[in-house]
Amino acid sequence: MSALRGVRAFVIRLVGAGRAALGSRRADDDLRAELEAHLEMDIAEHVRRGMSPDEARRAALIAAGGVTLAVEAVRERRGLPQIEQWATDLRYAMRTLRNKPAYTIAMILTLALGIGANSAMFTIVNAVVFRPLPYPDADRIVAISLGRPGEDRHVVDDRNYFAWLESAKSVDLAATSYTTAVFALPDGAVDVPGARATRDYFAVFGATPILGRTFNDDELRQPGIPAIILGERLWRASFNADPAIVGKSASVDGHAATIVGVMPAWFQDRGAEWWRPYRIEPPTGRATFFYTPIARLRSGYTMDAARAELTTITERVREDRIGAEQGLRPILMTLHERRYGNRRKPLLVLFAAVGVLLAIACANLANLTLARAAGRQRELSLRLVLGAGRWRVVRGLLCESVLLSLGGALAGLLVARGAVAYAIRLSPASVGNMQGIHIDSAVLLFTLLMAVATSVAFGLVPAIVASRGDVHAALATSAPRSAGSAAQLVVRRLLVVAQLATALVLLTGAGLVARTFWRVAAIDPGFRPSGAFLFGIRLPSSRYTEARPDVFYRTLIERVRGLPGVRSAALTDGPPLAYGVRMRYGTHDVNGDTIPRIDVVAAGRDYFETIGATLLHGRTFTDADRAGALPVAVVDAALARRMFGTTDVLGRTLPYLDHPLRIVGVARDVLHDDLEQGAAPTAYLPIGQSGVETFETVIVRATTPAESLEPTIIAIVRSMDPALAPPKFDTMEHVVDQALAPRQFTFFLLGAFAGLAALLAVIGLYGMLADLVLQRTREIGIRVALGADPRRVTRLVLGQGVTLAVMGTAIGFGVAMFGVRVMRTMVFGTSVYDPFTFAAVAGLLIGVSVIAAWIPARRASRVDPVRALRAE
Repeated sequence: MSALRGVRAFVIRLVGAGRAALGSRRADDDLRAELEAHLEMDIAEHVRRGMSPDEARRAALIAAGGVTLAVEAVRERRGLPQIEQWATDLRYAMRTLRNKPAYTIAMILTLALGIGANSAMFTIVNAVVFRPLPYPDADRIVAISLGRPGEDRHVVDDRNYFAWLESAKSVDLAATSYTTAVFALPDGAVDVPGARATRDYFAVFGATPILGRTFNDDELRQPGIPAIILGERLWRASFNADPAIVGKSASVDGHAATIVGVMPAWFQDRGAEWWRPYRIEPPTGRATFFYTPIARLRSGYTMDAARAELTTITERVREDRIGAEQGLRPILMTLHERRYGNRRKPLLVLFAAVGVLLAIACANLANLTLARAAGRQRELSLRLVLGAGRWRVVRGLLCESVLLSLGGALAGLLVARGAVAYAIRLSPASVGNMQGIHIDSAVLLFTLLMAVATSVAFGLVPAIVASRGDVHAALATSAPRSAGSAAQLVVRRLLVVAQLATALVLLTGAGLVARTFWRVAAIDPGFRPSGAFLFGIRLPSSRYTEARPDVFYRTLIERVRGLPGVRSAALTDGPPLAYGVRMRYGTHDVNGDTIPRIDVVAAGRDYFETIGATLLHGRTFTDADRAGALPVAVVDAALARRMFGTTDVLGRTLPYLDHPLRIVGVARDVLHDDLEQGAAPTAYLPIGQSGVETFETVIVRATTPAESLEPTIIAIVRSMDPALAPPKFDTMEHVVDQALAPRQFTFFLLGAFAGLAALLAVIGLYGMLADLVLQRTREIGIRVALGADPRRVTRLVLGQGVTLAVMGTAIGFGVAMFGVRVMRTMVFGTSVYDPFTFAAVAGLLIGVSVIAAWIPARRASRVDPVRALRAE
């Protein structure tokens, strides 16, 4: 009961405090009226006892202790004084800020920039890096591959896969293969991304259909596409969310596939919108197939235990493998690490950069707050003399900071919303699937915490410094504006130095990323992207036999070659930098050493001419290089040197699986996977000998823009097969741009943050010097009146600015020497201690700082002493 009474009393006091905070005076008026009534009764009693009215009133007031004091005492007992005092301070702070609109708007805009940038980056980083995957026990889902330490091939050969499947006790194993297929929909044929999935694939993810079921054993054994499972998005968009969809048929690559289930929208796996059974068979010969495995740790097993078990199994399998497979080990990582691991560091670096940007903004605001506090020194001193405690003064100034931070946070959310939308449009696919990222409750909470932190960061120190000023000196001066105490000036200078130092650190990081971007952009990919474009065609396997794809593509190529403006056209299964090569194998060189990786690209006639690659020796492919003819190959210079130690290899034999190839040409190295990894040894095979598949890519070199040829090519495809999905076109220049996109994304954002940080730092330097000149106008006027040379005054002010800039640069250098080490993996083609970058950044920052300091210095030299003295 006592606890309930305590809670009741607290609630009553809280309500009273709330009424006081809202400015309610009704309770005080009622209380005052009641006390006045008691006072009148006491006066009447004293008069009845023989006192005069004046004596009776005096005696009653003495006994009551005064009406005002009584009201204050009762108010404290009925409410919460601290809340009421905070409310009073907040109301006063609002009135103060309202009277200074320029100052308030400048502070809120600066905060909106800093908090908004942080909220935007947190939105992205939280979605891509911190937020767990939407699967049950997602941390136990494991991506497995086979490679060397530090390597992730994403695939496993069939022998190891089936050995793990049969013997591993630590994991439930499944496999997948990503693909696309043509869906015949009422609006026409559409190419939809999907995947093949083994029986345990959905169980590994812990996903169950919202309609229907997953695949059964019969469907996994049948050839073709006997059944499919739809994703919820595809089911809603293309099948009108039909609740009776299970059991109905859909045309997939010409097959009548039965829809057996619908997976929920949260189940996402690399953009797949449908799934078909993955029929895999144990290896029977030397032919090697590769699968993309996915596994779930079984209960009681850890990642290390699973890694050890799979390594033991792999050692047994390796005994009959060729030398190229020696040294390969199971590579295990969580699914989150597989998907986002290589994006984690760049995004965290950007997140740290916006944090530094906010710190610089807070330092700038603290400097501005100190300057304003110096101008209010008489007011603050007067409040202290009249009995206000120093904590009450500090609290009042903090209330202003809190209100400004909350206003900046609200405006920052608008900035964050626009910044996230722009970052999504700017981001490359390699950063992750950023579509659907939005500001959620976590971002709102983060923004609120940032507002509180920033209000303390830029408000607390200035408030404490301002409250500790010399009261007597502030009241004794007749100047309407004080220069501030020595402590305030020291703090302001230190804040400027800190701003310049942190800005230099950010500028150095941005400079290194810029150098990297320019170096990567200058890499020669080995082909000429200008004037070339490509498109892919997928043929339904149900309607195209092994011979007919060749006929279709040969006819398509000839018709495209005959179009006006087309110089050449070629067929390939691995266009450079676009989709990657489909096949790799390992072998030995002439000395018996292992070549672990040789990329294989199938290419048709005119391929090298079409992509703009140079042939160093020999010939390209002709129509005579078809099935049944002598197996030939064109190798790149990297493979020739790696295999034979020279590029003079015409007529020599290249080992390839179970039959050798005659080398008929040597081509210049072409980058297929990445601009920064260099050219992998590559063998080009005639597409007529390697076999034309149902999905191939056509590359076209033309003198006319691709946009003008696209409608004609689509018309050609539809005339050849109206059921095909229209091809998707892309220029080779855009392909190269996409390879550069991750670097460009990081460069743009980090450069923007660093530029804003430098701008805020320089503004802080300018603002401090300009305010100092304004505060010392009388002193400068006296100096000039006594004969001081204006140029000396200029040098005096300019010297202060240059000194601060040099100090900030020196400190920034020391911090940057340690800070840039985290960027080792983000820098390419240069050292993180690149002297040119450090020198350029330092020169830029000092130069801009000199300009910022020269403006108030010039103004100081032009002070009119007569006007300055009259103003005082």
